[in-house]
Amino acid sequence: GTRPVKLHRLIVGEKPAVIALSSRAWLAYTFQQRFSLSPLSYDVLEFAQSFASEQCPEGIVAVSARTLRILTLDRLGETFNQTVVPLRYTPRKMIVHPVTRQLVIVESDHRTFPWAERLALEAELRELDDEEGMEMEHSDDEEKTSGETAAEGEEATFILPPKAPAGRWASCVRVVDPIDSKSVAVVELETTKLLFVFQHACLRNAPMKCSLLWAPRGICKFNPENALVVPFVSIN
Repeated sequence: GTRPVKLHRLIVGEKPAVIALSSRAWLAYTFQQRFSLSPLSYDVLEFAQSFASEQCPEGIVAVSARTLRILTLDRLGETFNQTVVPLRYTPRKMIVHPVTRQLVIVESDHRTFPWAERLALEAELRELDDEEGMEMEHSDDEEKTSGETAAEGEEATFILPPKAPAGRWASCVRVVDPIDSKSVAVVELETTKLLFVFQHACLRNAPMKCSLLWAPRGICKFNPENALVVPFVSIN
């Protein structure tokens, strides 16, 4: 947090625990023989100590903003699960498919080559980098010691593709299964297209068959705001 950290001893679940007070309070405790560290969703606390009474067998007495407060801890051991799904570009919008309940995500990046073209550029740059590395090794063998050469070989080389011209966008639509956290489908869109409208539509006579509609802009500029717009609607 942004404030100095203060540590106080507590009793949580009849076992010793520690609460760290700062701009946000964190509780370190043991639950079902497992150590847990969880943030407390509460106001900023300045002091905390264990408290017990007939109405509150196990609680915390704390000071916050010149007021004395008695707190109880609920749902001990409950944690949040986090799963990372890699994306191609920056996510812009997400909707839930009304039938399959899958996540549909639209991704777009400015001054970026489409995925296939980007992979081809990275392969070419990697080949050029390997050729230059071989030439430099032959020319520097006599000047460098074996120890220096080995140290340089351990350094990682990062190859980044060049930026696309201004006004060129790379976009795709991704369908993700939230249960398995896997991409079911990825549709790469045409170049220079940035999606501004993205929604699903279901027909009255076939409510279980829904289509995805997106309306890209042909050209988009950040500054000035006014730009040539070539709208059209795609249906998948």
